[in-house]
Order: sequence, then structure tokens, then C-alpha cells
Amino acid sequence: MFSDETLSTQIDPGTFPPLIRTGRFVLRLKRNGAGTFRCHALNLDGTRERELPVESDGDSIRLDIDTSQFEYGTPFFELER
Repeated sequence: MFSDETLSTQIDPGTFPPLIRTGRFVLRLKRNGAGTFRCHALNLDGTRERELPVESDGDSIRLDIDTSQFEYGTPFFELER
């Protein structure tokens, strides 16, 4: 919880450790033009945990992600071209 809409002062950070649920999902994104993509799962501090395989499928890319396979779980991913 924050003190106002600027989110500059945190009043209550909640309790630790945070509960992060895992899941398995397929993400398909339409791509604009050619190029190779890379995807990294990120730790909660923003550091890269590991690189994930990115499949190219015609005019789209596909990622098959199972977050239970990461050491700490994560809701964050970095996709770069």
C-alpha cells in the first residue's frame, strides 16, 4: 500500500515471503519482420535466471513456459530482438 497516487512512499510492504504461484502456458506473439528473438526469465530483482527457447513459426514466435521449473518462480520475462 502506498501513501498517494505518486507511489513514492510505501506504507505497508505486506508480508514475506511473497506467494508466487506457478503455471504452465504457451505464449504466441505476432512478429513484425524478420529477426531472431531471445527470452530470459528474470528473478524478482531483475537479474536473468535463464534463457528460454523461442520458436519461430511463420509470422509469429512461440514460448512454452513452465514457471515451476525456475528456482524462485517469476512473473517477469525479458524478450529481446
